[in-house]
Amino acid sequence: MAIRRAMNSYSAKVTRTVEMSDSGSQGNFEEPISVIADSTGKFRVESKGMMHMTMVYDGNAMWMYMPTANMYSKLPLNGASTSARAGMGKWNV
Repeated sequence: MAIRRAMNSYSAKVTRTVEMSDSGSQGNFEEPISVIADSTGKFRVESKGMMHMTMVYDGNAMWMYMPTANMYSKLPLNGASTSARAGMGKWNV
């Protein structure tokens, strides 16, 4: 008899390679990304490098934080969004 157990959580670490070209100039960069999630659907995704950003879903809202731009955004489940830029008041996503 086989016993199966449900997975309660998982994590992964990957590296995304981005290749860009524009009017004769080219550039490549690598971006490490880590993902942690659980069986309830809550998760955290963190990317480092040129596009540093953290996204967290807490079961009620999606939070996004971009430290290099000093910005965060909260996206509630109902689709409405409220955002702020530290020291600059409200901004729209």
